[in-house]
Amino acid sequence: MKKKKTQIKIDKSMFEFDLFWSIKDGSLVDIDTLISVYSQYSNTKNMKALVALFSKEKVLSVIESQDILSDEHKIAHKINIGIINGTATENFTSENLAPFTV
Repeated sequence: MKKKKTQIKIDKSMFEFDLFWSIKDGSLVDIDTLISVYSQYSNTKNMKALVALFSKEKVLSVIESQDILSDEHKIAHKINIGIINGTATENFTSENLAPFTV
């Protein structure tokens, strides 16, 4: 049985902001933690990177498990990931995506 990968070397250049400033680029980070942190500060570039790295299903699974996010945020993430994953996304900006309520 193949062992499931739980960590990845972080490539900070893939994301809009460095939310892992306390660790060195290329360090191993927990995949669920990476998804969790970047989905809390979501924007188009970050969501594209997460989906490209881990798949739409994995990203949504981690988002759904987060108690810190409101139901409105979870719904907005589902809509946005559907748009990002299902369309040529070069033309998408944060203005094209579902708004988040705070």
